[in-house]
Amino acid sequence: MTIGEKIKELRIKNDLTQEKLADYLFVSYQAVSKWECGLSNPDLSLIGPLTKLFNVTADELLCITSKDKVDERYNGLKKLYNETWQTGSLEDRFEICKKAVIEYPGDMFFLCELGYCEAMLSFSYENDEDYNRAQERGIKLFARVIEDCTDPVIRNSAISGIVQYLSYQKRYAEARKYLELYPDDAVISKDDLLVYCLVGKEKEKYHQKQLFNQLYSLLRLIDDKEMYQIETQEKLIDLIIQDKNYLSFHQDLNYLNIKKASLFVKQKEYHKAIECLKVAKEYAIKYDELMKQDKHIFTTPFLNLYDIDLKEFVRTGEKTELEEFMKDVKDKRFAPLNNFDEYQKLISD
Repeated sequence: MTIGEKIKELRIKNDLTQEKLADYLFVSYQAVSKWECGLSNPDLSLIGPLTKLFNVTADELLCITSKDKVDERYNGLKKLYNETWQTGSLEDRFEICKKAVIEYPGDMFFLCELGYCEAMLSFSYENDEDYNRAQERGIKLFARVIEDCTDPVIRNSAISGIVQYLSYQKRYAEARKYLELYPDDAVISKDDLLVYCLVGKEKEKYHQKQLFNQLYSLLRLIDDKEMYQIETQEKLIDLIIQDKNYLSFHQDLNYLNIKKASLFVKQKEYHKAIECLKVAKEYAIKYDELMKQDKHIFTTPFLNLYDIDLKEFVRTGEKTELEEFMKDVKDKRFAPLNNFDEYQKLISD
């Protein structure tokens, strides 16, 4: 609340008109009107008289919140921010971070997270200029955090962010300079040491969790521009998920089949492309069905002790996998398929 809004609230509470308040303070009616509209603020010399007239403290008049209320407000914003990782709403996270940065200038946590929001939102822009501008805003925020932040965790997060998005902008030399600021000991985490403290089934379960994470990491290290790269990723999934109870990997298989279809279109093997899209759609539908469960419980021998609690599952968007599929499959790269009835049926069902 601005001081003008507070004056208006107190004036109405005390049953005063703008004219009467102006007369009490020996100012013009227009001056009071401008305060309440936010066009100007009262002179510093009027703060004392206003507090006496309204019987309030200067802190209350100036809307200076107590530390307890500040902490309560900050914690509330932090809670709302954390909830966005369950809802998957990047737009909500962006608005929360933007609000927090305005209300708590210099707060490095929210400044860094606002940088991530700006940068991540860039992928939703179709215009290259908007895409680049959003990433540049993110890079600028990361740079500010790196320069001013004393918290090593937040600073390292900002370094990670700036290296990633500078590389997207093909500014590799700058990215390498920031990478040199990242501490070597950050590679060894508490989780890496935890395995030495475990025995028996607990240790085996932990190893399976690490295998799950490493498989995901390995899949993302392999490019998907060529058919052999895509097929290698599919084989890796099948090597670990031997019983084809893919669970969360349905999402990867959906994506890989869409990529295969796009390559087949380039090769003018249109029927093969359509078959891949059919498979991809089935994976998308299956993934959405599985996401309604409370847990993903693997049955493959490699992961049969490891399960995923979907209440803690991080979502990166609000659309279902099928909705994302329908958006991808209507992309212009699949335009040559428009003359095929099977394709039209696929995108209309």
